[in-house]
Amino acid sequence: MPMNNASGAVLSMGPSNVDTVLIAGKVKKRNGQLVGVDLDAIAKKVAESRDRTVAAAKYERVKL
Repeated sequence: MPMNNASGAVLSMGPSNVDTVLIAGKVKKRNGQLVGVDLDAIAKKVAESRDRTVAAAKYERVKL
């Protein structure tokens, strides 16, 4: 609880300390939850991008 140290207060915080975020007047996070974000769709796009990159590099993936 760094009452006299603004940078210490900020550095000791994380995303869970943020309740609401507005960007250009639009709510992006409310009650600690992202608004209008489809995390499953983002994860799918990331996996597809990774697969294209690995294929283009002709990298042989080790099967565990």
